[in-house]
Amino acid sequence: MATVVERESNNHASSANPLSLGDTVQGALSSSSDWDFYKVTVSTGGALKLDFSPPTAPNNYYFQIDVFDSGDKLLAENFYGNTGTLSLGLPAAGNYYVAVTSSSSFSSGQYALTVSNGVGSASAYESEANDTLATANSIALAHTIKGQLAGSSDVDCYRVSASMPGVLVVDLVAGKTSSGNSFTVDLYDVAGNLLKEQSTDHATTLSIPVSASGDYVIKVKQANVYDGSNYSLTVNNDSFSTLAAKALTESTPLTATLSAAHDWYSVSLVAGKSYEFSVTGATSSGGTLADPALTLCYSTGAVLETCDDLNIWSSSLTPPGVTTTADPQIAFTAPATGTYYLMVSGNGGAGTYSLSEKIDTQEDLTQALLEVQLSPSYRWNGAAALGTAVSLEYTFLSSTADEETGFVAMTDNQKQMVRDVLAMYESIANITFTEVLSQSSADIRFGTSNQAGLSSGITYTSFNTDGSLRLTDVFLNNTANGSSQSATATLSPGGYGYLTLIHEIGHALGLKHPGNYDAGGDSVSPPFLPVAFDNAKFTVMSYLDNVDSTTYQSTPALIDIAALQYLYGTNTTDTGSAHTFTFNNSSAFVSSLLARGSNDIIDIRDQTVASKIFMLPGSLSSIGIGSDGAPARNNVAIPFNEKLFGVIDGPAADLIVGNTLNNMFYGFAGANTIDGGGGSDTLALSATSTSFNTAVDGQLGNLEFISASTATAAVTIDAHQQTEALTIQGSAYGDSIVASAGGGTINGGAGNDTLTGGAGDDIAAYSGKRSNYSTTFVSAGHYTVLDKLGGSGKDTLTNIDDIRYSDGMENLNVATDAKLLSTSQLNSLTELYIAFFNRVPEASGLDYWIKQLAGGENLTQIVKSFYEAGVQYSSQTGFSSSMTDQDFINIFYKNVLGRSQGADTDGLAYWNGKLAEGSSTRWSLAQDILNSAHTFKNDATWGWVADLLDNKVSVGKYNAVTAAVDYLTSQEAVSKGMEIAQLITPTDTSAAIQLIGLSDVVPYVA
Repeated sequence: MATVVERESNNHASSANPLSLGDTVQGALSSSSDWDFYKVTVSTGGALKLDFSPPTAPNNYYFQIDVFDSGDKLLAENFYGNTGTLSLGLPAAGNYYVAVTSSSSFSSGQYALTVSNGVGSASAYESEANDTLATANSIALAHTIKGQLAGSSDVDCYRVSASMPGVLVVDLVAGKTSSGNSFTVDLYDVAGNLLKEQSTDHATTLSIPVSASGDYVIKVKQANVYDGSNYSLTVNNDSFSTLAAKALTESTPLTATLSAAHDWYSVSLVAGKSYEFSVTGATSSGGTLADPALTLCYSTGAVLETCDDLNIWSSSLTPPGVTTTADPQIAFTAPATGTYYLMVSGNGGAGTYSLSEKIDTQEDLTQALLEVQLSPSYRWNGAAALGTAVSLEYTFLSSTADEETGFVAMTDNQKQMVRDVLAMYESIANITFTEVLSQSSADIRFGTSNQAGLSSGITYTSFNTDGSLRLTDVFLNNTANGSSQSATATLSPGGYGYLTLIHEIGHALGLKHPGNYDAGGDSVSPPFLPVAFDNAKFTVMSYLDNVDSTTYQSTPALIDIAALQYLYGTNTTDTGSAHTFTFNNSSAFVSSLLARGSNDIIDIRDQTVASKIFMLPGSLSSIGIGSDGAPARNNVAIPFNEKLFGVIDGPAADLIVGNTLNNMFYGFAGANTIDGGGGSDTLALSATSTSFNTAVDGQLGNLEFISASTATAAVTIDAHQQTEALTIQGSAYGDSIVASAGGGTINGGAGNDTLTGGAGDDIAAYSGKRSNYSTTFVSAGHYTVLDKLGGSGKDTLTNIDDIRYSDGMENLNVATDAKLLSTSQLNSLTELYIAFFNRVPEASGLDYWIKQLAGGENLTQIVKSFYEAGVQYSSQTGFSSSMTDQDFINIFYKNVLGRSQGADTDGLAYWNGKLAEGSSTRWSLAQDILNSAHTFKNDATWGWVADLLDNKVSVGKYNAVTAAVDYLTSQEAVSKGMEIAQLITPTDTSAAIQLIGLSDVVPYVA
């Protein structure tokens, strides 16, 4: 390859020196503002490599190298003072321009530049400018891309699409190892919320939980050292569904070595139980894994909890305070029974760790806030039983007898906030507060004082001789800390001062700190909360901030409420009407819901970010946004003794899990995941819903009903990926409904509907009597149902098994299935109902035995099954396990031969002998008697016996096959079948046909 020399003037792309691939150009900058441009022509897109050799110089960054396309778009950039290589991808054939200019210092020495074909495709290299989330390069999963930070301020962004919830595994490998961290890797969602950040000197593997499939952005930027090296980046996506998850139980803590990016574990949790999950690694000397992280996921893959570093209180600090050096722990109350998944990850390195699970009872958590076992007992009802209601008086001090330093009476704002907080506590427990003017008679007194920056509030208590509380004084701090106004000077929900007020009133009512800490440095009596629960997310009495929010609690938290209800009983006063909880969608909040109405619901229609709603008492939900604008985490609590009945959903992809009540779920415009929990639960499409099939597919659990009865247009409901039986109610319009694979019932409502069954047993339901409808066979598995009165229109049914009317059922399979048998075989099965049950068969029962016989089961074995059923239901059949052979023969004669007195002497002796000698069993004898009855056909004396049996078989087949009659209950099938059989005579079947009631209805010819 040739060596050429730069020719001036080449200061612009328009005057660039041409440079052939493989040639080396020698050039020099004439000044710090000089630019040298070279034009490179490529015949196809692909990789381009630039090798640059600067003159020997002491400064690392004398030269800046840029690459532009013909439209002047910057494709790549880097800075050099030493020999280096810049690689990039070219999207297509054409002219490209390489520019050399001065960087932070100037050198007039000679440089050498060689441009040649690189290795790989264009997609193997980053393409500038990709400095923002909006301009990020798109990369595929498992694809490795190479990039290079052009300088300390350069940022490279890459957009990747996760195919499933679970974890994104981001591998970054730097071109060389630096003395300090040279790269920081961030992961953002598409809304710009930071999900994870990690710095590295050479290589890192980030395992980042993602709750949903979709797009995410990885940002690579300089850490504390810039060395100009290149890097490679690879992103993968997996979940517990693609990798084997090890089982973890409370009795079997696990020790393992993390050698890959992360480990998955499955845990079986019970709804309503509280759990601690703990990882011990290098931080706590429980292993060698540095900086472990712990993530808890729902069965769908949705991320529920994450913990990297746990905040704990340390008395060894000077002064004592909060440290974040503990290994991760997660505290969690399960919203539903089932399998959950834990992920253990590190900071990219390998190491050993231990993982454990512990169950905490509600009593364990509650007792950590109480001193009821001590003397004094620190409660207002100390002379009475725990749970006894109390009435307390409170006042606002105008002066203080306690000689409290810097006393000032409360402002009007502070007084009103006190009243509001007392009202909250009154709604929680059986406590009644009355405001009085008397300072001497009041139980709780409020004021402010100068607390010298040591605290924001303080509560003093005194006790009666029986150990119960007698008087408490609550003072808020009124002195500024430094140049700032006191946090309690002006109070509002969500502020630190308001939280302080809730905290201090908690003390006044008998709550203690959950850990061994106190503002005055005094020790606190045990028991204490487990450290994973000791933060403001679970109790306002904690000194540790909420790990999931920088917004302060505006109500008492879960454990506070449980503790006060333990002391004074639960306020169960029903508000008498439904209450709808709505939430701010533009500012952060943290609160507990107090739901005591007859039909209280959560309404998130105004929310624009995905919510996680867990309706089970004792659980935490995530609704709205946090103070950083990202989706909120665990900011709405459902107290242990509260109840919610429903959710009105919004437009985002929400996760909603019901409780044990009969829940109603409304709306659902987004791609939601719904688990109804216990109870009989209904999903109701909103009045504006017009399509619902994507939301239903595979995203429902423990749900019994879907209703579109209020929809204002036709709906499409496709539940074919569901595995549970569902009842689906259509709208008043022409809907298209596909049943669950688990079967169920479909009611199309008014309009001309299309109803499609699945793999299960599916029922199309109509509100009128069967005689009001006409069913027409179209082709195998296809029918139409016409409402003769017009109300339900004309529906098209496909793969539906049964139709349910107000007065009975119609089986759509039996006529087709009956063709699998010969006439003789079908007659034999029908005779068994008559012989053993003394009734005609219903369609579903006969259809079952048709398929058994057609499937290869022996008729004798089927007869035995009928005999065993006859014995099992002896009160209906007369057969029993203790009856004699003679009793058996007599009952059989009555049922089959119409002999009301049983067998004649000769017949009884003959058949009894067969049983006695062992040549026949009772079930084989049944076949013999039936066959014998037919031999009397046309006999002058006994021909009526054969005629009676033939008529019963004929009516039985008409009822079960031709009219395809099923009944609404099994009891009705028995009673109606026996009643029909009793009306049949050897010479007449009209009364029986009339009782069936469908003599004019032949539903279809199959």
